[in-house]
Amino acid sequence: MSYLAAHYNAVFEAMRREFGDAWYESVNPMWWNVWRRQIKERFFDEGILIREMVAALPEASVKMRWPMGTAFFQRLEDVCLKNRREARTTTRDGMKPIADLLPRNA
Repeated sequence: MSYLAAHYNAVFEAMRREFGDAWYESVNPMWWNVWRRQIKERFFDEGILIREMVAALPEASVKMRWPMGTAFFQRLEDVCLKNRREARTTTRDGMKPIADLLPRNA
């Protein structure tokens, strides 16, 4: 399956915000193609959302500030999967107990 360039660019823009403009400008163009493949195979094909990736960037970037390899995306994937496991289930406000929904015998 192919994905839009805008999807990849959203991830790269989040990386730019996280690591700074100086890092972004110093990246060898060869890495962009390698990273696109990593993003496609590790995240998009596995159903991990862009917003999950963006939320995991700060935690994944702690160990190595300059992601000049594919190990960064392994860490990012690990953080995304950890966040999914730790996510709390939410309930909607306003849910009523079953006793209130059933008719009462008078």
